[in-house]
Amino acid sequence: AATTDFDLNEEEAAYPRIEIDAFEQYAVHDENTFTYGIIEWHPLRGGVSRKKKTDAPDLSADFHAFAFEFTPDFINFFFDGKLLQTVDVRNAPHNLAHVWLTCIGTRGPEGVEDGEVFFDYLRIYEIDFQTDAYERRRREFVKQFTGASGHVPSAGNDIWVEAENFSDIGDWSVQRDGQALVLRGATDRDTSIAEWRRTASRSVTLPEAGQYRLWVRARDYENLNPGTRTFRVSIDGELSETTFGTHRKEGYSWQDGGIYELPKGEVALDIIDNRYFGRVDKLLLTSDVHYQPSGAGGKDQLP
Repeated sequence: AATTDFDLNEEEAAYPRIEIDAFEQYAVHDENTFTYGIIEWHPLRGGVSRKKKTDAPDLSADFHAFAFEFTPDFINFFFDGKLLQTVDVRNAPHNLAHVWLTCIGTRGPEGVEDGEVFFDYLRIYEIDFQTDAYERRRREFVKQFTGASGHVPSAGNDIWVEAENFSDIGDWSVQRDGQALVLRGATDRDTSIAEWRRTASRSVTLPEAGQYRLWVRARDYENLNPGTRTFRVSIDGELSETTFGTHRKEGYSWQDGGIYELPKGEVALDIIDNRYFGRVDKLLLTSDVHYQPSGAGGKDQLP
């Protein structure tokens, strides 16, 4: 795994870096379960990817091969020679890495005794990125990401707004959540905190006056306390009737924020946190009031 904040001096801790986990098994996992993935530690913190495999053969009964392939464009994860997942890392840090083989103790369920891990061999090799064979392989995997946003433009004027591009974010913070950079709200549930601290603000410019529908791409969970990580949106001082982060689907999804009568020119946008893990990826103001965005939506056109 690439180094995290352990034993780093201040200068080293400021380097952009990710951690790559080919294999992790927590005390709460059974012998057929492990996770693998990527964490970004700096300049942002958050998970680039994390998957759980629950149908592995008994991991305590024999040796198994856990591997990853790290390239400028993608990381492939393998288990016993079979591809598990391809992850787009074109917008993630690419840093020199330390390799750790370790058994890190975690607090497990009562009655679970200390575990141990055995390593048979470690193989590390450098990929020659200048070969035709690698270029064919690169194209094979990168094509999975092409057009992956699922974006189809509307018939009107679309103003896409990336949450991480808000100019004044109060107590919100910019975080990575998978392939998205998002705004993450506070976690203390204290809505008595001054509203300016709970508010992220910026303005956008509308090309013409008229009716605009608001759409917001927010995070929620299907089974893990759904509908609790919430926030509101205000447009030109008018607070949305919709509370966002309540779609009860796993991951990010678009929610309809209603129709607003808006002037031509500069319009103020505010995202107001309810202070419990709220996360917002993107907003859309569209003059096509019958349009519904899909996938990750369009790109933010910053002034």
